[in-house]
Amino acid sequence: MARSTLPIHYHISDYEQWEGDWELIDGIPVAMSPASVLQHQRLVMLLTMALEESLTDCEACRVYPEAEWRVTDDTVFRPDGVVICYPPGRHLDRPPTLTLEVLSPASARLDREYKPQRYAREGVRHYLLANPDRKQVTVFRLAGDHFEAVTETGQDTLHFDLGPCTARIDFARVLARL
Repeated sequence: MARSTLPIHYHISDYEQWEGDWELIDGIPVAMSPASVLQHQRLVMLLTMALEESLTDCEACRVYPEAEWRVTDDTVFRPDGVVICYPPGRHLDRPPTLTLEVLSPASARLDREYKPQRYAREGVRHYLLANPDRKQVTVFRLAGDHFEAVTETGQDTLHFDLGPCTARIDFARVLARL
């Protein structure tokens, strides 16, 4: 008797039917963490607010928390925050200029290992990986087809060249409010 198999490679058309919070990575559904702890949510808010304040005079770039980025027909990411410097549609279909992920126990491995490789391959210029427990942010910049770590900081003020604008984050100020 032939064994029946379940489909193991999903597409955006499948993803659009799912209830709950999911990412779709190379055809594999990945459940997003249950409601994140307050410290995680606060750090996302503080970092996206710092970016938003920094870009007040920039008409080209916008900051979005948890934007849906449809990378390919079988990959959808939902980063904790993004900066885009192009007019968006209903969702992102081009790479963000800057992507922010805040570590949580359920997503740490994905955020440290897979996402930086994929984000770099897709052309994201800046990747911020925030660790709320250590009150640190690791800053990566695109170098060719991969990211290079610029710094791991809790104190520095850094500038991010976004193309049409420059964003600035005072990490000491942001993390002191955590």
